[in-house]
Amino acid sequence: MTLGPEDNRTSPAEALSRNSMQAKAQPNLVERLSPSLSWNTDESIELTADVFCSTTNCPVGAYRIGARLYDRQSGERLDEKELDQDLIVLFNPWSDKDSVYMADDGWRNECVLATKGRIWTGEVSWKSSISWDFAQFQNPSLSSALLGLNDLDRNMRTAPTIVSRYFSDYVNASPNGENGILEGKWSGDYRDGISPMNWKGSLPIFVRYIKYRMPVKYGQCWVFAGVLTSCLRSLGIPSRPVTNYESGHDTGFDKSIDIYVDEDDNILDSSPDDFWNFHVWTECWIIRVNPVYLDCWQVVDATPQEPSDGAYQCGPAARIDVKAGRDTRFDTVFVYGEVCAPLVVWKEIDGVFCTNEVLSGRIGLDISTKAVSSETRLEITTDYKENP
Repeated sequence: MTLGPEDNRTSPAEALSRNSMQAKAQPNLVERLSPSLSWNTDESIELTADVFCSTTNCPVGAYRIGARLYDRQSGERLDEKELDQDLIVLFNPWSDKDSVYMADDGWRNECVLATKGRIWTGEVSWKSSISWDFAQFQNPSLSSALLGLNDLDRNMRTAPTIVSRYFSDYVNASPNGENGILEGKWSGDYRDGISPMNWKGSLPIFVRYIKYRMPVKYGQCWVFAGVLTSCLRSLGIPSRPVTNYESGHDTGFDKSIDIYVDEDDNILDSSPDDFWNFHVWTECWIIRVNPVYLDCWQVVDATPQEPSDGAYQCGPAARIDVKAGRDTRFDTVFVYGEVCAPLVVWKEIDGVFCTNEVLSGRIGLDISTKAVSSETRLEITTDYKENP
């Protein structure tokens, strides 16, 4: 029995189901199965069919199972067949041997199995939210994720840190409009596509992407976060959208949001940094072993803002590193600027810019996500900031 990857397999015969994901709760399980492959055999032919369930370090993706029949004496290959269905290997949040293991049943149900969610938008003073259909167990969702895995080296598919970072880039096709699921646009003119405000879930985006193999137009931050959450959940990585109000955009990676104003306090277009009334990213649950963190939530962001390692990708930035202000791998400094940086106002006086104000507590407010098994808002600001 041979078990090998088929990177071009992007349309599994069956969509994922809740049961198929939970069936991987026991790692390293070995079973002898009876695939629907059969020949008429005689004494000179030996046929065995051993199928091994995935171990926790098996690269995620689609695999094709086949069998080859050889003559015992001559070694001549007599025949070969393949099963009609693919074997889909996922990360396993039910296994304590997997780095996406989530022990809390409530949060695991919410961030892996729940197909409906809520994403917060609006402003600090009038928060609103939209219902989002993640549809992670429907076939186009998984097909889109498997299609994305085609370009990721198989040896790297064992690490959810690498996979989640890769998908933060794969989901977005901006700013060049190529090679991604969704193209971003913020101009307000969406006549050649669909307005970001019209999307209510990931499924119609995946359907269009699979059908045309072109970036879908258009998305903004909450749409990017919803689609990324769908991709990660379909691969077994616990994830959820998170909204940050008064979100900073630190272009200089200097842990401050620098705004320049003229003598009449009008913000100048030349200001290098900016902040948004809200911004949405995705948190995913990944256990880091060096060092071991009790808080395993990681920030991954599919909205294109600043390039990282030559691509528009962000994360997974450990939330605990962001809170401590540590400069570690995977864009913790940029995320720190979004939630913790002071707002520095530079005012032009007689043609010279001088520091006018340093305002703490103005960036990163009321950070929000959906509560477990509830439509209510859960505030998690203190998980990102020492003194919110």
